Amino acid sequence: GDVNTIGGMVPAGTAFADLPSDWRCPTCRGNKGGFAAEVEEIPGFAVNQGYGIGANAWTSGQKNLAVFGGLAAFFVLFLGGYGLS
Repeated sequence: GDVNTIGGMVPAGTAFADLPSDWRCPTCRGNKGGFAAEVEEIPGFAVNQGYGIGANAWTSGQKNLAVFGGLAAFFVLFLGGYGLS
């Protein structure tokens, strides 16, 4: 926020929990208590997320992108084979 706003200057990268209690959003002027934490849940068991090549810790959106992006790439290569003949 600004120096002139409630809460004063907050350096970039400050964790939300570390904001002062009188902090207000510089955009909407909402107080700190008016915000809820957004947590993106990673599917699967927590004990399994450290294994593999890193894909176990991907979010569902990242997994969808990998699967459907791979299918799209295969489809483009498949159609490219017809262009060779």
